[in-house]
Amino acid sequence: MPPRPEQVGEALVTMREKRDCLVAAIATLLSISYEAAHKAIGHRNLPSFLESPLLSNPMVAVNSLKRLDAHPMRIGLTAVLNATATPGKVLVLIHDPESPLLSQHWVVWFGRSVDGTHRLAWGNSQEFILKSDAEMIDLVTKGWPNCIIEAR
Repeated sequence: MPPRPEQVGEALVTMREKRDCLVAAIATLLSISYEAAHKAIGHRNLPSFLESPLLSNPMVAVNSLKRLDAHPMRIGLTAVLNATATPGKVLVLIHDPESPLLSQHWVVWFGRSVDGTHRLAWGNSQEFILKSDAEMIDLVTKGWPNCIIEAR
């Protein structure tokens, strides 16, 4: 699938489908094409009740990163909150605190901004989404599974 015109040369790879956040996140994380990430994951656009458990779970993320020779390591939320993780190399599974079991999304953590907020590549634009420490804690912990992976 050729890139959409707005995706040519984009720094933060954006989603092309409704539920392909892991593809966009891994492509952004590793600075590879959407197509390369899509192939490594074996992504299929499944109905939402099947997507998360089958194609967007932590083991799929870890195995896809291994296939791409990225050396994934699961890390704790404190590494993100204390900014000891490597900005731009951290994949975070977030949850909607209002619907924690039904809504999850993969983002890339790009460290902290000057005002201390966390910069997240959300997968839908070239702009970072900014979140406070309290928001990050809720987004990561108010749902299951909890997963933060650093690519080394």
